[in-house]
Amino acid sequence: MNVNDLMKRYKVSSQAIRKFVRLHLDEINENGIEHARQTDNGWIFDAEAVERIDKLRGIDKVAIIEEIESEKVKELEAEIKNLQKALMIAQSEIIKSQKETLALKDRLLESERKSLEAVSSSSILNAELEESKRRESAANEQIRELKNRSLLERILNR
Repeated sequence: MNVNDLMKRYKVSSQAIRKFVRLHLDEINENGIEHARQTDNGWIFDAEAVERIDKLRGIDKVAIIEEIESEKVKELEAEIKNLQKALMIAQSEIIKSQKETLALKDRLLESERKSLEAVSSSSILNAELEESKRRESAANEQIRELKNRSLLERILNR
């Protein structure tokens, strides 16, 4: 750990951490091992140093764990709220898409109905056209027969 980590842990300034460490350095490094030492990059603290600083500051592990857990709970609650909001937005978009899909299905069904009506009308018209062609053909046949009779009568009447 470093000074920044301890600042977050104890919620104090870096100056306060450095001052505290300098005042209690002998107690932190009590057994002759450098649990807290200053390097070119600043102060470095091992787990034993942090435990001793906690003790000197009157903070026990349970309080620290509770504080860490409390922060985690707050973070998780915030994440839950964000996820719930995202879920609501997604559900709203799904509902909107479903409504659009239903509207498109209705349009498709209407189009299919009109298409079937057109096919049905076309079938009726085709049948009427065929009947009309049959009548025309029959009428043309009668005309030919009449012309042939008329021609035959003219030839016989000469």
